[in-house]
Order: sequence, then C-alpha cells, then structure tokens
Amino acid sequence: MDNATLLRWVATHEPGKKEEAYDSLTTGDSHYPALLRSLEIAGDMRLTFWALLLLVKYFPALLQRDASQTIPLVMACLVRGDGPVCDRAAWALNIMGEPALEALLLSIQTTPDTADTVRYIGALRRNSNLYAVAEQVIALLMAKLDSPNEEVQYWALIVLVDISPLRPWFDKRLKESDFEQIYDRLLIVANRLAPQKQFDFALTYIELLEKHLAE
Repeated sequence: MDNATLLRWVATHEPGKKEEAYDSLTTGDSHYPALLRSLEIAGDMRLTFWALLLLVKYFPALLQRDASQTIPLVMACLVRGDGPVCDRAAWALNIMGEPALEALLLSIQTTPDTADTVRYIGALRRNSNLYAVAEQVIALLMAKLDSPNEEVQYWALIVLVDISPLRPWFDKRLKESDFEQIYDRLLIVANRLAPQKQFDFALTYIELLEKHLAE
C-alpha cells in the first residue's frame, strides 16, 4: 500500500483501516522518506498534521540526523499550517535542537513583520533549547516590541513572559537576572496592547507582571 493512502486512512480515521495504516507507517524506517515528502504537499492540513505527528513521535532521531533537509520542510509547515499543524511543527523544531532554533531566530530577524514572523515567534514559546542562546532570544524579542505590526508585538510579549521566571515551567538553565530588567517594559506594552487584543488573555499577563513588580 502506498504511503499517501496509508496516511489518508490515518488522517481520516478510516473505519477498520486506521490501526493497520498506523502500524504500517510506524514499523521500521521504510516510510520515513515518504512522510518527509508529504510535508512538501500543500493542501489537506489533516495529512500534514498526521505526517508531523508520526515523524516527531516515531522518527525523532532521523529528524535530527537529517536536520539540513528536515528543518526547511518543517519551517514551511509552520507558516502555512493551521493551529494544530503549527503546534506539531514547533514540536518538531524543538526536537531538532539548536540548528532548528538558529533557523527560527534567523527567520525572525530577516522576515518582514507579518503573520509569518508571528508564527516563528510563537514556535519559540516551548522550545527547550532557548537556554543556549538566551540573551540573543531576549534581545531579539525585546526589539520586536517596537515592531510596526501589533500582532508581532503581542506575540513577542507573550513569549517573553512565558519563558520568564513568572511561569511555573521556567527553565532553570536560563538566568532569572536576565528578565528583571525587562518587566517594566513588558508591562507598558501589555497595557497598551490589551484593549486591541484578547483582553481577558492579555489581562493574565498584566496581572503576572504587576504582581511581580509589586513584590
């Protein structure tokens, strides 16, 4: 059975066939190249979602091994995909380590401030490799707070707060002191953007910042 049909059976939950297709796609490495090729096909986001999910769950070592090939494919999925696809693409980039993080940072620096930049910034949010280039990441996102694009500003704010010690999942490999000098600026930006964005969501960030600064 060809890979496209197997992947379609998995993505569409084909009765009586999904389990068989899933097992076939994840047994051994024979379907790995075809799953990669499927990432190049723009179209049904369900197929892209499942291809990414299978790759990150069953072939992480191969994604790392082939980083020079896989990073551009996953970055393309990140900018053209819907929410679930973006989440899986960000997961894949995390798995691929520092080379993928460097590609994200370069894209944030060089891409015009559009929806693509927003997605690149969002992919940093749960990246476990940030500690290696923490000062660069913080400086880059702080610069994006001055972007002419409010959505870029907003997501730079969100990611800076979410990687900071204000969050319970703070990565202890980052330095708490690197964030102390930016909280005042983040609060100013949060208060300015809140009325234009999802107010209740933004309010959570404002409350986190105000509570810390009042301590």
